[in-house]
Amino acid sequence: MPALTTEVRHLLGQEQALEKLKVFLDGVQQRYQGQVDNLRGEWIENCLHYSFAVLGLQVQGKLIVLQELARIEAQIPFAAMVFRGRIEQEMRAELARILS
Repeated sequence: MPALTTEVRHLLGQEQALEKLKVFLDGVQQRYQGQVDNLRGEWIENCLHYSFAVLGLQVQGKLIVLQELARIEAQIPFAAMVFRGRIEQEMRAELARILS
């Protein structure tokens, strides 16, 4: 499966950014209600391992929170590659919104 990565810089420090991003999956679930199924996530220290299905396509990856940066890495199906730019843009916008 192809990979994509997007990053957002922040000035919050790792602990405060982590606290804000603990609700990341809740936001995805609410924002894309009816489109996202089987949303799962597990935080291990500063890394959220997640998976979900959108429009029947399985996505998995991780959200890594660092001192000055939050990075989302995702594995997406080939069928979703036509939406790659939009997916990256939406993920970046959601990270920026939460970390602002």
